[in-house]
Amino acid sequence: MIGISSILLVAMIASVAVTCNRGSETKGEEGHVHNAQRNNVDMLCQSTQYQDTCKKSLQETYNKTKDIKDLIQAVFNVTAKELLNHIINNSTLYHELAKDNMTKQAMDICKEVLDYAVDGINKCIETLDTLELNKLSEHAYDLKVWLTGSLSHQQTCLDGFENTATNAGETMVKVMNTSLVLTSNALDIINEVSSFHKGLNLTTTTNRKLLFEVVSDDFPLWVSEGRRSLLQVGPGRV
Repeated sequence: MIGISSILLVAMIASVAVTCNRGSETKGEEGHVHNAQRNNVDMLCQSTQYQDTCKKSLQETYNKTKDIKDLIQAVFNVTAKELLNHIINNSTLYHELAKDNMTKQAMDICKEVLDYAVDGINKCIETLDTLELNKLSEHAYDLKVWLTGSLSHQQTCLDGFENTATNAGETMVKVMNTSLVLTSNALDIINEVSSFHKGLNLTTTTNRKLLFEVVSDDFPLWVSEGRRSLLQVGPGRV
């Protein structure tokens, strides 16, 4: 079975090929571009636990871009938007659920910790915006910390409803399900893409090391013993 890392490599090569031929695209070729965009979404989402939600979250984006980095950025943006529009800035939700003092306290905790959750997503957005995709593995640790922190803050919000006497906790679980799923998907994608690029970098480094590593007699490792003997003899003595 072809692994997601191999599929990602094919996606990136296809993306470059389509970009190089952009100037000569005809109407018939536009269909191929559209398919490449959709395929890149499918390939990214294959690495996530919630694939259907991942694909739906990128429906608008894949019509505009086939770039892997742009698609990852879109995952972050959709996640932040979900937290802001449907939960943090949803005053109706707050007033409907904050019926007693305990629930009001729980909602106040949510407003605070969910701000932190969005901050973590925004840090991912800002960091990825400054990076080339092949450098993502170098910053993967920070991205994973921020995404894991965002998940933790969202869970802290839900934990605040454990001692409430209303159904507010159940409502919040339903309301926050999408943001939790989106954040989890974002973390899965960063894990997969960063591991893929780290593997590429290690392979490149290893190959370069083999080319220049000296074992003995000032010859690189890849020069066979027979060739070393011939080279040591010199042209006048062969």
